[in-house]
Amino acid sequence: MSSLPIPLILLAGGSRRYEQMPEEGQAHHPLDGYKAASLQLAGKPMIEHVCARFRESGAFDPIYIAGPRDIYGGFELSGAEVIDTDGNFGDNLRNATEHVFAAHPESRVAYATADVLPSLADLKTATDDYERCSPCSFWMLECRSPEQKQELGSSSWKPKYWIRGDHDSKPVPTLPGHLVIALPKAVRRQLLYDIFEIAYSTRNTSIGYRFRVVTIGIFTRLLQADWRRLRRFQPPTVTLEILGNGTRFALHLKRGIDHGLMARLLGRIYLRRDYRRQHRGEIGRVAVLDVLTLAKDVDTREEARELGLAMEPPSGSN
Repeated sequence: MSSLPIPLILLAGGSRRYEQMPEEGQAHHPLDGYKAASLQLAGKPMIEHVCARFRESGAFDPIYIAGPRDIYGGFELSGAEVIDTDGNFGDNLRNATEHVFAAHPESRVAYATADVLPSLADLKTATDDYERCSPCSFWMLECRSPEQKQELGSSSWKPKYWIRGDHDSKPVPTLPGHLVIALPKAVRRQLLYDIFEIAYSTRNTSIGYRFRVVTIGIFTRLLQADWRRLRRFQPPTVTLEILGNGTRFALHLKRGIDHGLMARLLGRIYLRRDYRRQHRGEIGRVAVLDVLTLAKDVDTREEARELGLAMEPPSGSN
């Protein structure tokens, strides 16, 4: 029996220009603002194409857009509902997740960004892989990078990670896939919101830099969580467990990591301990797949032009 369709959240908040670009990206011109609304393809805003593409795949229903209603409310969204939120990435993730969790408390939920336009073939490859491992507490996508740099076109500057997948005898270069599926009730959601709020601003920087920023930013919040546990006469294990597994994850990722170990470490960081105990046979999965269109989010003017996207004001909005 198919586990699809499942609810989908398209994260469509505003982007700020990067404070710094990696060395390979210095010649590119970063985009900011509400890209899914201002980028136009064939006379329509990108968000309309993104909604239609995910809807057409048949794997996602209902579809939610996490972004300001005054920007997205006037577009043709293929029946998608706008969750009115306009904070930082962590705030938007929190508001959207809690809204959908209240409506679908037992459901897995998919997350994608609204500035990626995947092909139907790549969506089918990804969702077929998810169904093969279902039920799982989380499913995360990494996209195998082409051997020839020119095949990445204007996205060749994006930082890569080295991961060993199902059929890889050694780690291969990958790009983060902009599709994640998770069971919200199984996740340490507050920790997730905090980490993503900090990490998103460093998403196109080196692993070492990202690790330092996230570690420093999250350490105080973890200590506060353990203090709350102490006040409830519970052992203060959160800080050591998360920082220990996070450090191990970063070290392995820097030199190349097996996708199975990556899934186990992410599970120890993000999944609630009581859920892990009750569902020992239900594991997460990091899938390394050839689905490049799910990796090519539009961060720069050069990437937009390569996809045929033009910059226009969001005239379809209210």
